[in-house]
Amino acid sequence: MFNGREKFLLASIFSIMILYAIFASLYGSEATVMMGFFKIGTTEQGFLTTLQSAGGLAISLLLLFFGDKMGRLKMVAFGVALLAAGSLLTALGVEYVQVLLFALVAGVGYTFIDIMSNAAIMDIFPGRKKTALPMMHMTYGIGAVIGPFFTTAIVDPQILSSFGRPFLTVGIAGFAALALFAAASGRIKEEGRPKKHDPAIAQDKGGIFRYPAAWVMLAAGILYFSFQRGLVSWYPSYMIESAGVSFWFSGVALTLFFVGMLVFRISSPYWFNRVGILKMCIMLTALSGVSMLLSLVLVPVSVPAAIVFVILGGALQGVFGPAFIYLICDLFPGRSASASSVLLIALNLGGITAPLWMGRMAESMGFTVPLYIIFSMLVGSAAMIALAHKIHKKREAPVL
Repeated sequence: MFNGREKFLLASIFSIMILYAIFASLYGSEATVMMGFFKIGTTEQGFLTTLQSAGGLAISLLLLFFGDKMGRLKMVAFGVALLAAGSLLTALGVEYVQVLLFALVAGVGYTFIDIMSNAAIMDIFPGRKKTALPMMHMTYGIGAVIGPFFTTAIVDPQILSSFGRPFLTVGIAGFAALALFAAASGRIKEEGRPKKHDPAIAQDKGGIFRYPAAWVMLAAGILYFSFQRGLVSWYPSYMIESAGVSFWFSGVALTLFFVGMLVFRISSPYWFNRVGILKMCIMLTALSGVSMLLSLVLVPVSVPAAIVFVILGGALQGVFGPAFIYLICDLFPGRSASASSVLLIALNLGGITAPLWMGRMAESMGFTVPLYIIFSMLVGSAAMIALAHKIHKKREAPVL
């Protein structure tokens, strides 16, 4: 389905997505080590992700209104440079304030990567997006699986300064991936991208948020990413606190969640081309929430049984990312960058709020109640997606 030049471009984007996913897992996978090195509590550790997400939110809003006028591939390259620099500098940081600044830089970078790579896939491969888009999200799943395992393998919790090893690796690999991407993207034409001075874009002053469905989709995304960011930030600590597992095993438990996600995403190009994407997304996201709630109940009773439901929950929610992008871009055709921005606005709002309020709650009552709340949010997210498409049926935009 893809010629040699297109395969080279896809390979470079896939390598970037793997590194992005590994980076996103670092703050949760080595939370206890970082807290020990910087002598901070759970609230301060959560604030690292909060500040990172604040920078990402600002860029998401910028791209919501101006992203459709920007070159997708150039902005992806810019984002990779920022992510690699932020990660590399974090590895060298010795003060908490320094690492806060570097987290902000990286948050801006990964937001450019996420929004503009999704938009690029939708525009460069308009007739093959049901294959290319889930393939890209599959590679993010690969990175998400590698991340926690990679971190616990090279970080020694007895040597607190070793927290920097994964950040250093991601930073160096990021600059290498940037060089590969620059070589691959030189002659690629963004076929489906609207013209720079498209009258329809110029006259649409309110953007996609003139429509209620966009707000409801945003709510669905916030609920989902509150779940995901909260899980990554605090589920390993919950395993250590409630079941007495080792630091290494807590990382493995999180890895297995993403293994489940990866299992689905490997097969997702097949399902995207054969099954109704809307119904699949709603059903599997809701079932994932139920599975994660069951895992929470089982952790104090039977860790192996809980892990089974963690893997199942990861697999079921694996549909969400690529399905969300496909569905919202389908609701608002010709606005791929603006529509993709909604996912990242949601991701960063969830990233700003969930780790912080969960950290606050954990200090007074432990992790159980906050995790019950975020796992229930998955069911709410599925309901919001169904509501958005019901509302949007009143418009002329195509709906699955």
